[in-house]
Amino acid sequence: MEDATAQARVYTAYGSVERPSANRLTFKFAINQVQYMFTANISSTLPYFNAPNVVLYYNSSDHLTGTRTFEGHIGKGDLEIKFENGPRVIGNLGRQIDERNTVNGSGTWGARSGGVDEADKAGED
Repeated sequence: MEDATAQARVYTAYGSVERPSANRLTFKFAINQVQYMFTANISSTLPYFNAPNVVLYYNSSDHLTGTRTFEGHIGKGDLEIKFENGPRVIGNLGRQIDERNTVNGSGTWGARSGGVDEADKAGED
């Protein structure tokens, strides 16, 4: 019998987050030769930034599908985004954004097999 307090396995993937326009974010992660992209609309306007080394924590690639809402913060050295279904993204921004901004919004996950750059590869730990 499995211990009821046992936690679900947590996987990690490495990727990037970019703000291509004032109210949009694009997250990209490579997991087992599949590129996952989350394109989001956010509630607040942010200055341009690019975080090329962020970490996605998730329990199943099934959580990286469909339309999802999220909340978190971006700025003052780092970012942390939590999705309503469990995954979260954490990363360092350095000095790109001086103010800590609370953000929330929604977006859609997409996945594309093959064509993942060597630099973007990450597997399930």
